[in-house]
Amino acid sequence: NAAPARERTRPGGTSEAALLEVVRQRLRAGDARGAASALRDFDRRFATAALREERDYLVWRIAVQGATPEAAARATRTYLRAHPRGIYSARVRGAAP
Repeated sequence: NAAPARERTRPGGTSEAALLEVVRQRLRAGDARGAASALRDFDRRFATAALREERDYLVWRIAVQGATPEAAARATRTYLRAHPRGIYSARVRGAAP
């Protein structure tokens, strides 16, 4: 088994988890555009994120929100190719169109 990923904090004290929480909060509020903006900020700050699977799951959630069935299916395939046995894989498969 691989060791768990270690989250990083950038100068200024912003951690990967804190930025991902902003993405989750915006998604819960129905603000897909704000969530995508926060995710772009995350990608700029943490190009090689330790929390990559969490990030990819949130990308999937943004992509399927209001998407056509075809676009949702594409996003689902992309996520599952990257994380076929990931911690969110069952949830993603269960939500697939």
